[in-house]
Amino acid sequence: MESPTLAAFLAGTTFVPDPFQVSALEAVAKGRSVVVTAPTGAGKTLIADGAIASTLAAGSRAFYTTPIKALSNQKFHDLVRVHGPDRVGLLTGDNVINGDAPIIVMTTEVLRNMIYESSPALGELGVVILDEVHYLADRHRGSVWEEVIIHLDRGVPLVCLSATIANPEEFTAWIRARRGEVELVVEEHRPVPLTSMYMWRDRNHGNAISMRPVFDRSGRPDRGIANLLQRSRGRHRRFSTPRRAEVVELLRDEGLLPVIYFVFSRKGCDATAEAVASAGLELTDADERRRIDEVVERHVGHLSDQDLTVLGYERWKHVLARGAAAHHAGMVPAFKEAVEELFLHGLVKVVAATETLALGINMPARTVVLESLSKFNGETHELLAPSDYTQLTGRAGRRGIDDHGTAVVLHSSYVPFDRVSSIAAAGANPLRSSFAPTYNMTVNLIARYDEARAHELLAASFANFSDRQRREQLSDNLAARLGDLATFEAAAEEGDELGEWAERARRAERDIRRLRRRIDRQTRHTMVQDFDDLHRVLDALGYTDGWGLLQPGQRLRRLYNELDLLLAECLRAGFLDGLDPATFAAVISVFTYEARGGEVSPFPTTPAARGPLEQIGGRWHQISEVEDEFGVEPTREPDMGLVDTIAGWALGLELGDIFDSDDIRAGDFVRAARQVLD
Repeated sequence: MESPTLAAFLAGTTFVPDPFQVSALEAVAKGRSVVVTAPTGAGKTLIADGAIASTLAAGSRAFYTTPIKALSNQKFHDLVRVHGPDRVGLLTGDNVINGDAPIIVMTTEVLRNMIYESSPALGELGVVILDEVHYLADRHRGSVWEEVIIHLDRGVPLVCLSATIANPEEFTAWIRARRGEVELVVEEHRPVPLTSMYMWRDRNHGNAISMRPVFDRSGRPDRGIANLLQRSRGRHRRFSTPRRAEVVELLRDEGLLPVIYFVFSRKGCDATAEAVASAGLELTDADERRRIDEVVERHVGHLSDQDLTVLGYERWKHVLARGAAAHHAGMVPAFKEAVEELFLHGLVKVVAATETLALGINMPARTVVLESLSKFNGETHELLAPSDYTQLTGRAGRRGIDDHGTAVVLHSSYVPFDRVSSIAAAGANPLRSSFAPTYNMTVNLIARYDEARAHELLAASFANFSDRQRREQLSDNLAARLGDLATFEAAAEEGDELGEWAERARRAERDIRRLRRRIDRQTRHTMVQDFDDLHRVLDALGYTDGWGLLQPGQRLRRLYNELDLLLAECLRAGFLDGLDPATFAAVISVFTYEARGGEVSPFPTTPAARGPLEQIGGRWHQISEVEDEFGVEPTREPDMGLVDTIAGWALGLELGDIFDSDDIRAGDFVRAARQVLD
C-alpha cells in the first residue's frame, strides 16, 4: 500500500513518473535501501527528491552526497529553490553553510570523515543519497564510497544512484551482504533516444564533410562506413578528421545545436571555442549578445579590473558573444558558472568541455561530439570504456525539448571503425572496486574496532566480495575439470580410442594448472594483508603499539589527505612550526597539489620555504625506506610546483604579479588555494 507521504509527493509532480521511479520510491518509503541504475537523463533526481521528502516527513535529516564540489554546489542551489534557504545546508570542506539544516549536501569525503569522527549529526540521520555511486570505481577516490557503505550505521537506508553499469546485481548483492535488505531498480530505457553518428572528411570529394549513423537499421555496425574507410590506404590517406569549426558548421546546418564538444585537454577546449568564434558562423543575434553581456556582468562583478585583465576577460567575453565557450577546471568559478547559465538558457550554442562536465553537471544539449575516443590517463593514452562513452553521450538529448539526441564520433586514423562501433554498442562495463586501505583508514579502524572486527570489515569490501565470487567460480570450474580428468583417465585405461581420451586428459590437466594458479594469485593478495602491512609501518614509526594508538596515531586519525602519513610526520617533527603565515601556506600546498600529466615541478624559489621543503623531502625518503622494508606501495612524492604561487598570493600580490608564466591555470590556482585554506 502506497504511503500517504509518497502519494502526496507523486501527486505534486508536473509529469507522470515512470514505473522505475515509482518502484524505487516505494522501496524508500518502506525504509529500505535501494540501488537505482539508469541512463543519464532518465530521471534519477526525482527519486532523490522523493527520498528527501519522505525523510523530512518522518522528522529525520537527509544527507545528499556527490563526488565533486561543483556538483554539490549545484545540488545545494537546486534544493534551496525547492525547500528554501533555511532547510538546506552545504558541507564541502572549504564551504560550510547552514550545517544544522535538515537537508545537507556534501561531498562523499565529508560524510566518511563524519563517520570516523562519530559526529553527533549522524544520530538524526534518516537517509543517505549516494549520487554517482559508480564513482566507487575511481582509482584515486573510489575507496571513500566503500568506506561509507561499510561503516555507516546499518539502520540508515541508502539511496544509491548510478549511471548504467553492467553488473548491478553483483553490486547490490554486496550492499545486501553489508547492510541487509536492499532493492535493485534497473531502467534501461533512455527517455530521449540516442543516435550515434560517425563524421569524416573526404579528400577525394573536395574535402567534403560527411556524417552517417554508426549502426544500420538492424542495429549492426554500418558496413558501408567500414568498407569505405578500408579504401584509405597508402602514404596519402583519403579520410581525415574534420576541423572543429567545420564540425560545428555542419551541425548548425543540420539543426543539431546546441552542442557539447568534448575535448580531453584544457588547451584543446580553449582552442575549440576560439576556432568556432573566429569562423564567422553567426551563432548569436544582437539581442542574444545583449543578454550574454548581462549574465556575464552579474557573474564577474566581484572581480577587479586588474584581475579581469589577467584572466583574459575581454577575449573570453568576445568568444561568448559569438555563441561559443570553453568549460574546464582551469577556469575560475565565475567564468565557469557564467558559461553554465548561458548554455542552459540557449545563449551559448557550443561548449567545448573536458569530461568532468559529464559528471552530473546540469548542461544537457541536443548533440554531443567526441573529438577522440582515447584520452591520456596520466601515464598513457587509452581508449574510452563503454561506460565512459555512455556517460559522455548522456548529455545529448534534452527531455521535453528534443525527440532524440545525437552523439557524433569524429574519424581518427588511430581508432578503427570496428572499435568505435563496439564501444558505442556496449553501453556499460562492470563496476569494479578500487578499494585500498590508507594510513588514515588504518588508525581509524584500530580506534573503532577490535582486530578481528577490523579484519572482518576489510574483508567485507566490494573488492573482496567480487574476488570471493570469482574465487568461488574458479573453484567450481576447478572441481568440474578435476572430475573431467578422472573420467578421461578412466576411459583411457579402458582402451575406447586411447589417443583421443589421453588428449582430453592432457587438456584437462592444462586447465587445472591454470585454474590453480589463478586461485593462488587471488588468495595470496587480500585487503587484510595490505592493511596489516600498513599497520607494521605505523608500528615501526611509533603511531601504534600493537592494537592500540599512541598520541601520533590519534592525530593521524583526523588527517584526511593523500599524503596523510607524511603530513603527520612533518607536524610531529615540527617542520611547520614557527613559519610566518605566507610561508606556512606555501609549504602546506605540497600536501594538496599534484601536477597534471606527470609533469615534474622545479624546486621553489621562495627563500623562507626552502628549509622546510628540504626537511619534508628528506622525511618522505625516510618513510619510503620503511614502506619498502614492509612491502608497502610507496607514498607519492610531495609536489612543490605551487609553492611560489601560493606564497605570492598569501603575501597579497596581484594576479598579474603571480601569473607570470603558463605553469598553472587560474582555475587550478583557485581550487588549490581553497584546498590550502581547507
